[in-house]
Amino acid sequence: MVALAPNLISQTITAIDAALADRQRPRFQRRLSGSMIGKECERAIWFQFRWAYEPERFSGQMLRLFETGHLREPRVFRELALIGVKASDIDPETGEQWTFTELDGHFVVKIDGRGTGFVEAPKTEHIVGIKTMNDKNFKELKKVGIAVSKPEHVAQAQSEMHCSGIHRFFYYAVNKDTDELYSGADVRIRYDEVAAIKLMVKAKRVLDAIRPPEPISQDRSAFACRFCKAKAVCGGEAFAPRTCRSCLHSTPALGGDAEWRCEKHGTILTVEDQEAGCGEHLFIPELVPGSQIDVAPDGSSVTYEMPDGTTWVDGIAQEAA
Repeated sequence: MVALAPNLISQTITAIDAALADRQRPRFQRRLSGSMIGKECERAIWFQFRWAYEPERFSGQMLRLFETGHLREPRVFRELALIGVKASDIDPETGEQWTFTELDGHFVVKIDGRGTGFVEAPKTEHIVGIKTMNDKNFKELKKVGIAVSKPEHVAQAQSEMHCSGIHRFFYYAVNKDTDELYSGADVRIRYDEVAAIKLMVKAKRVLDAIRPPEPISQDRSAFACRFCKAKAVCGGEAFAPRTCRSCLHSTPALGGDAEWRCEKHGTILTVEDQEAGCGEHLFIPELVPGSQIDVAPDGSSVTYEMPDGTTWVDGIAQEAA
């Protein structure tokens, strides 16, 4: 029997990965969230909230990895039940994940679960936050603790406690390479009102900002910028997608549930409206890779000088960038 060459790639496995990738339907993130508010750079948060770059598409392998993380969650609750923790991952009123909002729905947290019966404080209700990480990150977590190694996770925990009114958080972290559980004394995170309010103020600044905040660094090779998904549009190298979120006429509306309003037409925009945009779209200037040099007297168009010296007019009936 002739042995198969070890460097050949299985067409079946390739087809599986391709099928997983093809069936994904990436969507823009509708609201600010606890998982994004801990980012150090407010400009990066603003770009994400304003849909300044296309939603990320993942490989079949990455999608499988995400699903593995979700499949672990029922196991976590079974393990907690073994020691008498009574926890729930579903809101019985909605049949869905526990969800809490602030800032008229523009800020959302979705918690993995909530429960009582933890050994250290059996009567105190805790949020359950489940995190999986590779061996390298897990070792760093064990070495320096949650606050130093995972500050974004701490920010997420604080925002979840603030929005839910549950003032303890149990950090259930798993080494996905070895199944070891993190057992540091800091797994129980206490609510810090000052820190939580600062995060909400930060979210409100992003919500209210008509133009992008200043970047965290002018050096695009800085670590915080190197892998940022908004790097191209932030650096003036690419257009943002043409949606209502990137338009001068749209603003987040107050008094509703994460509503957006078109000031041009005086209408509330559905998510589908926001994704589609309209023919009277005008880019927020920082979302155009050029320098603004003129504005029509009636405000219907804006002219830019592009890096190559040509001019580009943004306005009614312009083709999508």
